[in-house]
Amino acid sequence: MYCLPAASNAAAGNGRSERAIELYTLARRFKHITNSRCFEDVTGKELYGVEASLPPEVAKAAKARDEELDIWETAETLLLEVASN
Repeated sequence: MYCLPAASNAAAGNGRSERAIELYTLARRFKHITNSRCFEDVTGKELYGVEASLPPEVAKAAKARDEELDIWETAETLLLEVASN
């Protein structure tokens, strides 16, 4: 779960804005990430800008897809993405 904010930043940096929003929304399920000033300063501010750059319905849909994500499946997917690059 601690890698999710960094993974969301990486997705945003690679032009995958919707994926970035999904990952950061998933990360924010965990109170110690939501309540962390460090995560907010390092990741949150950038991703709020990414979210604001998307059409509202696209951002809303990306955030809603978070509810379909499982933390372990997402971690596996991220590892496979890294391994394939």
